[in-house]
Amino acid sequence: MRFSSLMLAAGAALALSGCGQSNPIIGEWEIHISDPSTKAMIGMVPDAARSMTFEGDKMKAGGQEIKVAYEVVDHKTVVVKVSGEPDTRIAIETVDGRECLKMPGGMEMLGARFCKKA
Repeated sequence: MRFSSLMLAAGAALALSGCGQSNPIIGEWEIHISDPSTKAMIGMVPDAARSMTFEGDKMKAGGQEIKVAYEVVDHKTVVVKVSGEPDTRIAIETVDGRECLKMPGGMEMLGARFCKKA
């Protein structure tokens, strides 16, 4: 009986350790213009600023690497923390069938957003 209780406890601990939420923003994101009247705007955006990548402990954007930490709120919301800067809350939403980042700053008002690279 003692062995089966020990096995049950070990199995429960193993199952719980796998329940951590994965970070939904990890990966490559590229600028996406949904409003045809603002398509010309992409020509004014430098190549380095047209994509961003989130990795385990850093993000790459605008030709720079920035050390970051993440707090996964749920499967659609992540808080990105950069030392010395205010935390940034990023949500993921579906736009035109693509996963896109909803970030502070109002890019969406211009018809532009970062969407998961295909």
